[in-house]
Formats: sequence, structure tokens, C-alpha cells
Amino acid sequence: MGHVDHGKTTLLDALRDSKVVDTEFGGITQKIGAFHNISEDGKRITYIDTPGHEAFSNMRIRGSQCTDLIVLVVSAADGIQQQTLEVINLAKSNNISILVAINKIDIPGVTPEDIEKELHEKGNLHLESFGGNIPVIHISAKEMKNIDLLEELILFETELLDLKETQDGFAEGTVLEARRSNSNEQKSCTIVVQKGTLKKGDIVVFGDNYCKIKQIRDDKVFVDSALPSHAVEVIGIKDLPKSGDIFFAVEDEITAELIC
Repeated sequence: MGHVDHGKTTLLDALRDSKVVDTEFGGITQKIGAFHNISEDGKRITYIDTPGHEAFSNMRIRGSQCTDLIVLVVSAADGIQQQTLEVINLAKSNNISILVAINKIDIPGVTPEDIEKELHEKGNLHLESFGGNIPVIHISAKEMKNIDLLEELILFETELLDLKETQDGFAEGTVLEARRSNSNEQKSCTIVVQKGTLKKGDIVVFGDNYCKIKQIRDDKVFVDSALPSHAVEVIGIKDLPKSGDIFFAVEDEITAELIC
């Protein structure tokens, strides 16, 4: 998360070796995107990319409600901006841990240490460099500098948070976004599974509606199931849910009809 043009999507491109930023209108992320990758020791990290432009404040709020750790991306050239402070306040109000990535250190003349001081004084962040507990790393997403160290730091922080997942039982989670295809009017939505395991064929309640999941797709391929912290697209929904809706799988259609 962070201010527009501070390099969030470029950073995610570096992490997954893609070129998503080249396809975005005006270089601005206009929806919540999600993907995962596997670390060298076999641990899965799911990344959620939220828009930085001021017009997308609600999307950032939704993204912050279903994450365990916020990577706050701050440009070494621009420092604290409006959305930087908004993300800091979101993290504090939702009690979410923060990791700071000061980006664009490849730009000549920048001083990342000055940005740290600004975050400490204006953002009231208790950074490790000032005796606090919030880690900071200097990176260049464009030049791929310290990207591997950032991933190691994310994994280290999640170990400190002692995150546990429950794969047993019916799936529960949050809707990130919903859409209708322009080509065939097919309805789908991107969700984050937060408990249980979602399987193809499950009966799932979305808000006031329910459906049988026809297909599940992650950022790469179609899959048969999604575990906790998986962000996936589900296809086959009857009515578009709202972003931020809670979803949960149930035993059968009779149960779903009683709920809806």
C-alpha cells in the first residue's frame, strides 16, 4: 500500500516477474489485484495490490481489512504524501503490522535515511532505526535491488506474528472485487479465503445470494481448491456480491436457501 506512483505495482512486478504496470491505464492501479508466490523454503506469500490514487480510498480500506501485514511503499524521491498517511492511519486503526519499503533508491541524489526521519516525525511510526519495532528496508523495484531481502523480511515478520491457518471445515473469507465480463457477461469475483478450504462445487453464500462454484482460478491457472490466505477468482456466481462482503461455504443448497 502507499501513495500513487511510489512504485507498488512495479514492486509486485519484480516479485512475480511480470509486466502488469505496463498494462494499467495511466500507470495507475484501478482495481485490487492479488497473486502469490512460493519462497525458496516452500512458504507461500499472498500479495494484494491496492490502488494508491486518492479516488480509490475505499479499495484500500477493503484491502487492509483482509491482510496480516502491510508493506508500506514510500518513494525515496517524494517522501510522505497524502495516501502514505492514510495507509498509516488505516494500519493503526485496524491494528495491522507494518513493514516499510523505501523505494526508488536508484534515483541519483535521494537519501532514504531522510525519508525514515520523515516517517518517524510526521507519520509517527516507531521505526527500528529510531528504537522502535517497525522494520525498514531500502529497495529499488526498477533495478531489482534488495527484493530478495524484502521477501525474507516479510517471512521473518510473519513468523513473529505467529500466523496460523485452519484448513479444516467450510471456507470463509472476504470478497475483494466483483466483475462481469464484457465478452460473455460471465460473472466472477476475486476473494481471499481466510478459513477452511474452498473447493470447486462448493455451495457458497455471498451476502444475500448463494451459488455453486463452477471454477476457481488463481493468478496463474485453474485450481480445484483454495487454502487459507489464497486469493483466487471464482467463476459461476449468479449475482455480483459487493466488495467487502463476507462469504462462507455451506453444506447444501437447502441450507443456503434458508440463510438467504
